[in-house]
Amino acid sequence: MQDDRALTFGQIHGNKEALLSAVKDIERIALIESYEIGPLRLRFLEPYPQGGSEFDYILTPARELRSTDLKSYNYVTVSYVWTHSQPLDGIELPRYRVWDGADLKKPPRLLRCPEIVFHRVVQFTKAGKLERIWIDQECIDQDDPNDVEKHLQDMHRIYRFSRMTVAVLSKVSRGWEGLISCLRVEIDQSHLIDRVQIVRTLLSEMIDNPWFTRSW
Repeated sequence: MQDDRALTFGQIHGNKEALLSAVKDIERIALIESYEIGPLRLRFLEPYPQGGSEFDYILTPARELRSTDLKSYNYVTVSYVWTHSQPLDGIELPRYRVWDGADLKKPPRLLRCPEIVFHRVVQFTKAGKLERIWIDQECIDQDDPNDVEKHLQDMHRIYRFSRMTVAVLSKVSRGWEGLISCLRVEIDQSHLIDRVQIVRTLLSEMIDNPWFTRSW
């Protein structure tokens, strides 16, 4: 990388047009409108059995929701890596479909996010008797730079006001069931070291996961 601190703007950019273009790039990156006090325009995935089956979900039209509304809106946010990959171990995934709530005449489409991620989140929400799911690849219009930018600036609020966040790891350890069973039983001091070793092993397996490379 060249040290350009001793150079003039003319020497760096070559002409006025190039300089103005560079300034506009800086404005676009650094001067972002704050949406902190305004309402959020969010879409959610909700079960849509009228669409044909229990595996159909409807992407609701973008709606403006203020922070006071979101506190009781009861939705789940999903944290995962887009390149999520895990062995299915014989799991046969349903054929999930997404209907466009803004135009129900459109035929449904397949998921954009990893199917196994969505499947696990669906199972979680059903167990917790929750319905609304917010997941970035589905609920943000990835083809609209403005929609992407607005959501990026509001990401902290989207996650803050969700009922809970589900972190989907790509490696599922079967040892957690054994640990839970172990913790329910009273043990003497001689077995404490064994329990500590189990915890260390499980934590080591957990952090060796692509999710922990995320920069959020």
